Amino acid sequence: MAEMTELNVFSCSVCLNLLTDPVTTPCGHSYCMNCIQSFWDGEDEKEFHSCPLCRQTFSPRPVLHKNTMLAVLVEELKKTGLKAADDSNAGPEDVACDFCIDRKMKALKSCLVCLVSYCGKHLQPHYESPTFLKHKLVEPTKNLHENICSRHNEVMKMFCRTDKLCICYLCPVDEHKGHDTVSAAAERNDRQRDLEVSRQKIQQRTQDREKDVEVLQGEVQASAVMRTLKRSVVVKRELSQKAKLSIYRSIYVPTLTYGHELWVVTERMRSRIQAAEMSFLRRVAGLSLRDRVRSTDIREELRVEPLLLRVERSQLRWFGHLGRMPPGRLPGEVLRACPSGRRPRGRPRTSWRDYISRLAWERLGVPPEELVEVAGGGAGGISLLRLLPPRPGPG
Repeated sequence: MAEMTELNVFSCSVCLNLLTDPVTTPCGHSYCMNCIQSFWDGEDEKEFHSCPLCRQTFSPRPVLHKNTMLAVLVEELKKTGLKAADDSNAGPEDVACDFCIDRKMKALKSCLVCLVSYCGKHLQPHYESPTFLKHKLVEPTKNLHENICSRHNEVMKMFCRTDKLCICYLCPVDEHKGHDTVSAAAERNDRQRDLEVSRQKIQQRTQDREKDVEVLQGEVQASAVMRTLKRSVVVKRELSQKAKLSIYRSIYVPTLTYGHELWVVTERMRSRIQAAEMSFLRRVAGLSLRDRVRSTDIREELRVEPLLLRVERSQLRWFGHLGRMPPGRLPGEVLRACPSGRRPRGRPRTSWRDYISRLAWERLGVPPEELVEVAGGGAGGISLLRLLPPRPGPG
């Protein structure tokens, strides 16, 4: 009752909420600034203005100023967690207290044992009386009776995995005898665990797709360049192959492979890069797929090294550059860092360093444990890059 009295004192009689920018009329009543101004705006046609509560009239219209002391008290009231009277009333979307009779208040908790929802006032016995200590309180729920078994009139606290149904503790004796049953809490934990695994798998697939997005963006940009060059350069017979290949190396390749030093190249990315590369070279050579000429033959005729070889050589060169960086340089520190903590479930994502280690072992025969030493050797690492052979492929 004391709380309700305090709320009424600091509530606006117009909007029934806590006072906002409180002002006091000459008769002594307080309102929100916007509420009383709007109320008086509707009375401008009259020769006087009145108090909405006591109907005392004022002429001319009073000039109102913010009541700073009352505003401070309202702010302190908000900090204590008290709400306006209307906020405690149960709205259409709220769960109402089952014990309130005249004025339905908003329920704070629902009891699975009593099958009743309680407001703050009627909930106190559950916290104070030892009789209710074993009662299970949950967030307010409208349809509590749906948690009762229609056959045994008991709370359904178990789950039948065979029939995918919630059951009470008596159901396994007759109707669900021999079925795979667990507690509802255990089933909830298992499903939450499965959802977490599914979420991590989706996140992993999203991260894997992000790697392809970089290549796809390069392909889109390269395709736009290709269309422009095809209309203005590639199809022109007056331009020599040497000029077209110069445009290929200076414009098309940098656009397609932008940022390739940090790519983790997968088989899918490899095939997309080769397709984009040969699409341009075939047009330079005046060929198409119908001519059924192997890609290796086209490269040999044009004297162009495979684009993937250029990508791998640049990646190994960048790794050597990072290995030779002195302590304190951020890129080198990131490469040498070893993150701590538990990794998420699921297949771990291939890191760039693991990819480079595997690339160096497969292409140069350098063991992973010697890679940093070879990369930091300067001339030794560069000489190995010069010996990097083309990757065998279907051509």
